[in-house]
Amino acid sequence: MFPAPIRTALELKTAIETAPKRLKPIGTCVTELQTWMDCYDFGDEDERLDVPAAIEELTQLYENDAQCHSGYLPNSFKLTITHPGIKFSADIEPFGKPKDKIDNPAHDVPKSRTKDELVAMRQESEKRLKAWFKKADVSGYGDVRSQSTKVDAKVRNAREIPASHFTVSDNLCDDIERIWNEHFLPSSVRVEPYKIHLYGPGGKFKSHKDTPEKDLVGTFLVGLGDSTSDDLLGNLFVGHEIYGSRAYPGSYVAFYPDVPHKVTEIKEGYRAVIAFKLFRKDPTQNSTSTGALQPKTTFEQSLFNKTKSTLRKLPAPYGILLTHDYCLQTAELSGLDNVLHAAAVSVASEGESESTSQEVHFLPVLVHLDAEADWLDEEQREIDHATAWVYPLTEVHVDALLASSESDEDEDEDEDASEVGLILSIFKTEKKLKKLKVNLSKTPYSWLRLCKNVPFYGIPEVGYCWSEEHQEGAEFTGNESRPDSEDSIYLSYAMVVVSSKKRKHSKKS
Repeated sequence: MFPAPIRTALELKTAIETAPKRLKPIGTCVTELQTWMDCYDFGDEDERLDVPAAIEELTQLYENDAQCHSGYLPNSFKLTITHPGIKFSADIEPFGKPKDKIDNPAHDVPKSRTKDELVAMRQESEKRLKAWFKKADVSGYGDVRSQSTKVDAKVRNAREIPASHFTVSDNLCDDIERIWNEHFLPSSVRVEPYKIHLYGPGGKFKSHKDTPEKDLVGTFLVGLGDSTSDDLLGNLFVGHEIYGSRAYPGSYVAFYPDVPHKVTEIKEGYRAVIAFKLFRKDPTQNSTSTGALQPKTTFEQSLFNKTKSTLRKLPAPYGILLTHDYCLQTAELSGLDNVLHAAAVSVASEGESESTSQEVHFLPVLVHLDAEADWLDEEQREIDHATAWVYPLTEVHVDALLASSESDEDEDEDEDASEVGLILSIFKTEKKLKKLKVNLSKTPYSWLRLCKNVPFYGIPEVGYCWSEEHQEGAEFTGNESRPDSEDSIYLSYAMVVVSSKKRKHSKKS
């Protein structure tokens, strides 16, 4: 979701953290402010912020946006590994049937299997995966802030085998494509083997999201074996799932790459999965000229109609923070964000008149929540200030922020290094910085001139939390108290709907 071209970690960090100081906001995130107020029970019911009922309707519709899906493959597949020290070639038979569950402790043994078969499978997995684990490469992880790969066992303790060192039979990729098509959007995908992930005793991977890539829409994990300790839960947790998933042979877990997931610490035993990346097969397939995906199935059409009916109730301008993360080069959206886009475009076309029309746009944004409340007594608090400004974070704005940062550094170098110069420098850094004037006239974002005081809404979350400073106030102690405060920055992708006046064309006689 970061602007292109690819920038260094320091440049991105500088742009993101200076944006609230140097850019002019285009609106306020109403739902984020209300969420903060709800956390501290501020105000009566009649004092709540004006969040349209349509936003609650959209939130309910988004509950149909399946974040993950799991089960067993319908067919066996052949796996061949040629990694140094590992020579393996055999068919992997699914341990359960397609309808067997893998993420419920009540179904730890598939209905189609016996307890004895489970014990035998675990023993075989232990022997095989232990040998693979010893020869596999140490795994790193992608650090979002530094945009680099790091190795730290405190974050991720695992091994891996790259795709160049193994192959799978074609029927497995066909089955993966078919399963994704039945449960996710966009449905047309291209399947690419990525890595074999292995975890042993002490292995873990803290909660994370997969690194965004252009046209990447899904992650698909296929189990190769699991001999981890026989407790009630598996070790893989995806999204808000209560139960973990095991990596029994032929089991699978599929999810969007921006869904948080983790592998909890393994007490004993081993687990292994093949990870596949799923890319859009054709970004323009089944799309309109505006890029909005057209609904295909009856279920998609039903959601489209309901979303369209809901959006008609929202007067422009408004912004909606999308639930999925995206790169700037993204040609299509994921999940129900697709339906939201198509519905917004359809509503905009309905509302066209001779004088006005609606425009539907997308852009990366930054939400800066800055709020503080003081204790009045043991039970009452008063809001000192609370803002949740929304700032555009396109590549044009990033360029302007970096240019201004370099200019500020040049001025600092010219400061006298004397004691007086140092004092002046301190006062200068504390002085409020002037807002930048970003020239958008010859860019794809010239429409931003129409954006002033736009209300933004999150459905239901704001986005990726870049930084968070949260101090919770102490209990009232008489003459001393500490305020509740929060200063957080969230990154998100937003759909913005604005109204524009049509130009009048005069006729020449």
